[in-house]
Formats: sequence, structure tokens, C-alpha cells
Amino acid sequence: MKPDLSSLQAGVPSNTTLSHLLTRLASTQASGGAQARTLFGEEVQSCPQCGRCFLRPVDLGRHLRTHTGEKPFSCPHCSFRSAQSGNVYRHIKTKHPEHAATSTPMQ
Repeated sequence: MKPDLSSLQAGVPSNTTLSHLLTRLASTQASGGAQARTLFGEEVQSCPQCGRCFLRPVDLGRHLRTHTGEKPFSCPHCSFRSAQSGNVYRHIKTKHPEHAATSTPMQ
């Protein structure tokens, strides 16, 4: 499910920035521009921005949000937004304890 782009806070890049980075990574790897790297015998993917390596694509995707500033998860009770859903769960437990048992982050 894609986040509602109209609800993004001002100054937060859209998903197109993340898509651009993923496309750039894929085209660099496909063209042979990026050297295949291994860690413990497993191929790793590296961030096109900073070169940090990840074993799992999902970890690279999460990391890319640090460069784009994308915050797709939001608190259903206030304007708090986060790049990771766990941070919204923690926010709800501390700031909205009356809703902690029933609330889930919105994406």
C-alpha cells in the first residue's frame, strides 16, 4: 500500500526520491559499474549514497530513508511521523497510552 502523498509534511521528500535511489542502485549494478561485494560468503547490496552494505534488500530500503527524509508512518492521533513503524508504536505508548492497545501506525 502506498502512503497518501498529500498527507506528507512540508519538506519531506516524496516516494519519487526513494524510487530514484533504488533505480540508480539497480542500473549501477546492472551496468557492471558497482563491484559485487560479499560478506560471509553472501552477496551484499550497498547504498548508492554512502556505500554502506546490507545483506537484505529490506534493510537497504529502510536505510535509504535516512538519506531521503521520507517518513511514511504516522500516528493516528497526532501529527507525529516516523521512518520506522516501531518508532510510532513507541510514540503511541508514551504519548497516547489510552490508545496503546488498539492503535497501529498508518502508512
